[in-house]
Amino acid sequence: MGSTTFFYEDIRFEPGTIWADNSFFETLGFTLLSGHSQQLGIADQLFISEWLAKRMFGAENPVGKVLKFDKNHPYTVQGVFKDIPENCHLQFDVVASFENIKTQFGCNAGWNRDDSYMGYVRLVAGSTPEVVEKKIPDLLTIYQDEQFSLDETEQIIYYLEPVSAYHLKYDSSGRVILVLSVLGLIILVVAAMNYILISLSSLPLRTISVGIHKCNGASAGSIFRIFLSETCLLVLAALLVGILLLSAFRTHIEGLLEASVYSLFTFSNLLWPGMIIGLIFFYGRISSGPGTGRCSGYSGLSVGYYSSILLETGFVIHPDHRSFICGFIIGCGHQSISYDYS
Repeated sequence: MGSTTFFYEDIRFEPGTIWADNSFFETLGFTLLSGHSQQLGIADQLFISEWLAKRMFGAENPVGKVLKFDKNHPYTVQGVFKDIPENCHLQFDVVASFENIKTQFGCNAGWNRDDSYMGYVRLVAGSTPEVVEKKIPDLLTIYQDEQFSLDETEQIIYYLEPVSAYHLKYDSSGRVILVLSVLGLIILVVAAMNYILISLSSLPLRTISVGIHKCNGASAGSIFRIFLSETCLLVLAALLVGILLLSAFRTHIEGLLEASVYSLFTFSNLLWPGMIIGLIFFYGRISSGPGTGRCSGYSGLSVGYYSSILLETGFVIHPDHRSFICGFIIGCGHQSISYDYS
């Protein structure tokens, strides 16, 4: 598996290439858009990705086209498969017949031969990895040549590993995810605490302004919409700054994550954060409704506070904060109010 050089006429391409047998697509679940995977059991046949097909042949049908490996060994395109997701530990655009390992490169694969191949096993329905692993030693005694037997100080152990665990366990992705998660958590803590401190420092001014709004007939819903609008503006400003930073450092970010920026903002990645934000705003809207008492006018503040509380303090800071707001003197009394009976 690795980058190889193929030529179509005089055009050179260096796609990622693997050599696999005819059960490859069915075993790993990759989607074939055209062709039959059984063709991989025949030498000098290959399949290409949808992206490579468009790059090489444009709108033409690639099936039947001939690509030359290093300008001297011809391969026939037998089909096209769907592009591999960026989070897959296997990254390739060409799947060539495993038979060429023997016919083209003169290598042999088997129990007694070269072991530098990645092997994938698809279990029969109803079987478990534990049962299969227990039977592997018996297979070794049947298929492994006595000449290949090891001395008493050496031992070869075969075991099964889930494909879903391979990417994080044996690749650098696990370490990258851990480092980025820690950094993200630290940034989140700092940002949340800064928001709380800024909000607390502005409480005297905000409570006075809320009192003035209420004295002038503002409803709880109107006050909530004021706070909600301010929060939305802050979120939009933060998103704008984030987009600008992503654009400025896109190359470095994609190099660090080994994935494109666009793949980070798929629907599945944005679903849970969006649901959490929606629940926070929904709670703030409900808390501003009728029957919430004197504190209803200040419930819009909970939009910002609860987003930090849910992530940070486990509802520890909020009760004290809410009590402070509800009990704080709003700064105006009936002596300063002008009445008009006309």
